[in-house]
Amino acid sequence: MAEALAVIGLVSSIVQFVDFGSKVLTRLYQFSNGVVEGPDVLCDVADRLPLIIDLVKKIQFQVEHGQVDDSSQHVFLPTIQSCAFQAKVLDELLTKALPAPKDSTFKRGRKALLSIVRESEIEKIDTVLKMNFSILVQASTYHSVANLERSKSSPAQQTVNVIMQHPLRHLVRSESTPEVSPSHPHSSPLFIVPFQRDHKFIPRRAILDEMNQRLGIQRRVAIAGLGGVGKSQIAIEYCYLYKETHPSAHVFWIYAGNATRFEQTYQEIARRLSLPDWDDPKVDTLQLVCEWLSDDHSGEWLMVVDNADSAATFYTSKTLLNSQKDKSTKPLARYLPQSSLGSMIITTRDKRVGEQLAGRDKPIEVLPMIASDAEALLRSSLSQHEWSSTYATRLLEELAYLPLAITQAAAFISENCLDISEYLELLCTGDSELKELLSEHLEDPRRDYDTENSVMRTWKLSFDQISKEKPRAVQILSLMAVLDQHGVPRSLLRKTDETEIGFKTAIGALQAFSLISVGKGKNATFRMHRLVYVSTQKWLELHGMLQHWQTEALRVVLEHLPARHDYQNWSLLEALTPHSQLVLSFPFTAIDDQLQCAKVLYHDALYDLEKRSYTTALEKCHKSLGICERLLPRHHAVTLESVQALGETLIHAGQLNEARTTLERAIEGRESALGPEHPDTLESISDLAVTLLELDDLVSAEPAALRAFEGREKVLGGEHQDTLVSLNILAMLYQQQGKLDKAAEIYPRILDGREQLLGLEHTDTLMSLNNFAVLQYRLGHLQEAKQTLQQVLGGEDKLIGPESVDLQVSLSNMALILRAQGKLDAAESIHRRVLEIRERLYGSEHPSTIFSLKNIVSLLEQHGDVNAAENLRSRKASFQKRQNVPGAEGALLFSGLLYD
Repeated sequence: MAEALAVIGLVSSIVQFVDFGSKVLTRLYQFSNGVVEGPDVLCDVADRLPLIIDLVKKIQFQVEHGQVDDSSQHVFLPTIQSCAFQAKVLDELLTKALPAPKDSTFKRGRKALLSIVRESEIEKIDTVLKMNFSILVQASTYHSVANLERSKSSPAQQTVNVIMQHPLRHLVRSESTPEVSPSHPHSSPLFIVPFQRDHKFIPRRAILDEMNQRLGIQRRVAIAGLGGVGKSQIAIEYCYLYKETHPSAHVFWIYAGNATRFEQTYQEIARRLSLPDWDDPKVDTLQLVCEWLSDDHSGEWLMVVDNADSAATFYTSKTLLNSQKDKSTKPLARYLPQSSLGSMIITTRDKRVGEQLAGRDKPIEVLPMIASDAEALLRSSLSQHEWSSTYATRLLEELAYLPLAITQAAAFISENCLDISEYLELLCTGDSELKELLSEHLEDPRRDYDTENSVMRTWKLSFDQISKEKPRAVQILSLMAVLDQHGVPRSLLRKTDETEIGFKTAIGALQAFSLISVGKGKNATFRMHRLVYVSTQKWLELHGMLQHWQTEALRVVLEHLPARHDYQNWSLLEALTPHSQLVLSFPFTAIDDQLQCAKVLYHDALYDLEKRSYTTALEKCHKSLGICERLLPRHHAVTLESVQALGETLIHAGQLNEARTTLERAIEGRESALGPEHPDTLESISDLAVTLLELDDLVSAEPAALRAFEGREKVLGGEHQDTLVSLNILAMLYQQQGKLDKAAEIYPRILDGREQLLGLEHTDTLMSLNNFAVLQYRLGHLQEAKQTLQQVLGGEDKLIGPESVDLQVSLSNMALILRAQGKLDAAESIHRRVLEIRERLYGSEHPSTIFSLKNIVSLLEQHGDVNAAENLRSRKASFQKRQNVPGAEGALLFSGLLYD
């Protein structure tokens, strides 16, 4: 009888706890939707309570089936009774904290604040529940409860698991994640969001709910609203919620304010995913990432495309940071991945752009905060003694309920030990002239006039205060205002002679006022909100300092650009590119500033040349030379550098006659200014020799090639890299002249020198081997030539991109050898592959494209396909006539690395 009563008592306690626990879960759900802010500890209770209820129901099942012995019952009973008591107390606390439907906004806020005050009580309850759960788990493990779980039982006896939806995590859907293919480069999930989670974030519940609902039935959703309204903050919170419910999914954050920043983020994703050839500058990283994410085998992912404000950025074809082609680059919108397992959030100020990018679905509109949310945001950022409900209402109205303005106001109040009334007095004092100036720069017809001014006036107070207390912080902010504000490297901001403490305290002052933010990681960059950025520029204009800081930005960027021959430092160049592009857009009038621009253009052009963005490089070279010719003497060193850069670019672009004229001018100037044997003079002579080879002017090419080689051997030494370049040119010249024996005498020295200097597995060494294979081919040693080229192609396949210039040359040479061996089909296939690459990268009128056309025409004639051959021949003749290119087979079409 006693045993039966004990069982009844235990079951009764279980029922009581389950009843109270279920009520509490319902209250938690209501609380999460009905108040402006609640204690974080409630999330912990909400996580733990369903687990305890689940475990207790299992215990009830086993008690009712006689599977729990007396000793276990003695442990379970007081523990479950304690859980029931704690659930009852928590239910009472939540009942008091929950607002009633008839409650006013003030009363609702008061109840929410009351719940925060009682956070310590809830923490005590959570501690007891946590301890009780541990006891129940241990008892279930070490007593006889586990016996039933391990035994075979009928379906009616199976333990029932209680699955309860998390009341505070209902916003994000949960889907099963397919197994990631082991062939994919990266299987562990990435979380690339450059912002920490804001634990004071005020849930915009309706917006988050709608986002989650839409993403349950569609792949993309846009959220639109004016700047500073909190779109990005909502997206950040969604990322962290998504991460919690999708732990095996990737999460990416893309800044889409301009094409350069968009591509840089894709490059970082490719690097973090370790995608094939991610570090090859010649690979189309945008396409690489897009294809990987579009493959369902890559698993689930969420991508936020932030600040997608311009339709031109997404729907206009243009040359990008790492573009392989200039004329037919796809619009950025084509690089946004699509997958049945991927979701995308687009934030934008322009509803039209959001609708386009989201597949014609209307964006979710983000309006300024409602009064209660705005009050909660301000309240969460201030201490009790700074708070005044009366003045807070007036202040929030002045700030137009914009989150950015509220956050900045709270920072100013706290930093300066003010209360809300004092801040409100400062804000309302105003200056009508200053208000007009600071609002002019926001050229957006959809923005309310008062909204603009509220944000600007809020920022102005913070800036004035900091300028008095920390002048160095003002200097940093002023410099950031004339650089790309989305990612300023530390190196551009810190002075050479500045102490670490001085720099960090200045940065700390800016962070304290929420004027800048700092990214995560070792190479973190500094960011500035757009409104702060614009406001700082207007403040500098007002004080007559904008031009000064634009000049300073130009100087700093030029100072950090790498040296002339140091263009393998891709990470540095990529980081500086957005800043160099911005400073070049400033309207400089001073002669020194314009000459600095010419140098930046010159550096940027060489960088574009390395990426094979020839059209862009030519534009920059012409601009740089134009400035120099207008402001400097003809033979000035800076002018001649621009002339030389233009000459090199013209060679690569296939404009050989223009290249010849330009390089002859560079030689003339450098001989006069530097002397006939200066390395720079010899550089120009060497490039002229290459140009003459391409033009089939072998008579003029020979003395130029000999002069460059002999001068470099004398000045630099026989084993110098530049000397080997000149020797390589000389060997190709002899081949073009038919002096094959003479060329054969040179190659052992070239190959030995490359191997000693660079090693066997280096692109320069491999291309020298390619040139040697051409000699073997011309000598009739076809099998030896084929074997040499197979070695070259094997090495190039590992070291360079699938569409690189060197690989094109090697493939073309292999096709010539196969044709000579009578393997016409294989030769034609390779020729057509090379032609497709060259037409796509360089256009139909480039000499290398015409050369590939000629080879295919010849093959078709040998096949007897006269009509197809005639059609291609007419195309070749037309292009060749327009380009005024001779019909010779230039050296560069068979070889590479003839440049310095």
